[in-house]
Amino acid sequence: MLPDWKKNKAQLVKQEFSTVPEFVIGNNFEAMSERFSKIGRRDMIANNTFNLLDLKLIYTSNTPQLLIEACLVYLNTSVNFKEENKLSDAQVKILGRQLLTILGSVTMAELWLFFDQVMSGHFGVFYNNIDPISLATWARQYMSDRGNLIMKDKELMIFIRDRNWQWENQQKHTSE
Repeated sequence: MLPDWKKNKAQLVKQEFSTVPEFVIGNNFEAMSERFSKIGRRDMIANNTFNLLDLKLIYTSNTPQLLIEACLVYLNTSVNFKEENKLSDAQVKILGRQLLTILGSVTMAELWLFFDQVMSGHFGVFYNNIDPISLATWARQYMSDRGNLIMKDKELMIFIRDRNWQWENQQKHTSE
């Protein structure tokens, strides 16, 4: 169950994208670039929107992985590699599942930022192919950097703590 502060946003999203395919297509990398490229990283973390795992509650259990896979396919087609050096469909699915495990708590804006940083070489460069191990390592680095940013920003840390406390408190009252 989504906390109250996420339900309104979820309802708006469901009105705009009523099915999983509509949602994934409507939130492809280019669409996310238009929506999120002018937002600062702190604001991406601090916004009161849902994270990737919340998409399971809004749509279906495989929606967040499909969104990540769509980003991987975009990366695959955007990088100028020979066809044999690109991720296979099986690798996209496996890596999508692995990245969801690592990045499940991030917002869609942060997912976009992660892939934007990957494509811009922020974490490192690709050497002739897209390496799933490097992508998973870079996702863990992204989460570490995110944690450091939160820990250094007292206001952001308090915001997240209070938001999570409200959610946990609502869960307790719902289950009683």
